[in-house]
Amino acid sequence: MSNSSIPPGFCGPQACGFNSGGGIDNGGVLTLTNTRVTNNTAGSTPSIVSAASDANAGGIDNRFASTLVLLDSVVSGNHIVTNSPIANSAESGGIGSKGALDIEDSVISGNTVEYTGSVDSGDQTALAGGISVDQCCGVPHATATIRRTLVTGNRVTTVNTNPNSTPAGFGGGIVAFAPLLLDHVSLSDNSVAVTGAGFAGADGGGMEIDAPVTVRDSIVFRNSVLAQGPYGAIAAGGGIAMFGADLTLERTVLVANSASANGAAAPLPFGGVSSVFGGGISNGGFGVSPATLTVTESLITANRLFGSPGILVHGGGVYTESSIVRTHTVIAGNKPDDCSGC
Repeated sequence: MSNSSIPPGFCGPQACGFNSGGGIDNGGVLTLTNTRVTNNTAGSTPSIVSAASDANAGGIDNRFASTLVLLDSVVSGNHIVTNSPIANSAESGGIGSKGALDIEDSVISGNTVEYTGSVDSGDQTALAGGISVDQCCGVPHATATIRRTLVTGNRVTTVNTNPNSTPAGFGGGIVAFAPLLLDHVSLSDNSVAVTGAGFAGADGGGMEIDAPVTVRDSIVFRNSVLAQGPYGAIAAGGGIAMFGADLTLERTVLVANSASANGAAAPLPFGGVSSVFGGGISNGGFGVSPATLTVTESLITANRLFGSPGILVHGGGVYTESSIVRTHTVIAGNKPDDCSGC
């Protein structure tokens, strides 16, 4: 916990304080086998209001020049909470990794990221309920891999009480800021919920990708996104949100994912108008350029979109601002439509 904050100037116009690695802070080479990392917290708790503005990695923090290998293990019930008056961002409920990462035959479940704030500048963001994959400081690492693993029931929640704010949340299960391979992974029942006193934006119920990702022989199901703000809201990518990075799906099923937006039908300060798109997959939007979506021998079905009256609703299965490279793939049975932009 942060017991004191850094005065304004170091981080910008407001004070700041940092927490990371609630359970394990790894600065070397760490292999966990048949291990449970559970019920740790970084940031603030209801009983201990800390000075944290930014908190990261409730379960395990894997630093940029480090290596984490997770085998037959569980990372569950870990929490990131920022709710101080200077709260700015919250990230990586289960694992935050800027170094090399290999996860096999494991479970990442029930981890949470909770941001509650009232600022109208800075990030105002919560992200990566389960896992954040990143790199830092000019230190490259091999493509992160997650194999034969269950990523389920992780949650991102953002609440901002300032009517001039533009809070955001993304990546209920995983956020990939660096290249990632998912192989025989179940990405299920993860969620993102953003509530603003003004505007709100949310995406990537299962996963947001900001770097190239391949998903192979996997299932992405029952993930959800909800954005609600009285001045306007935008929600996208109930299953997967592509944020300017290429996505390759091979023999993968996306089923029963959803995105919802509640609020005024109005122009948004971060671009576009109130809308909800990409129940299964969103490619583009939020003013971000689309990337290449390649889908082979896969199924995208029973995904859903919901919006308040007047909010634009399109792409129940897939929303894309560029064409899809599609081979032996079925996109059907989604609501209100199967594909916008295909």
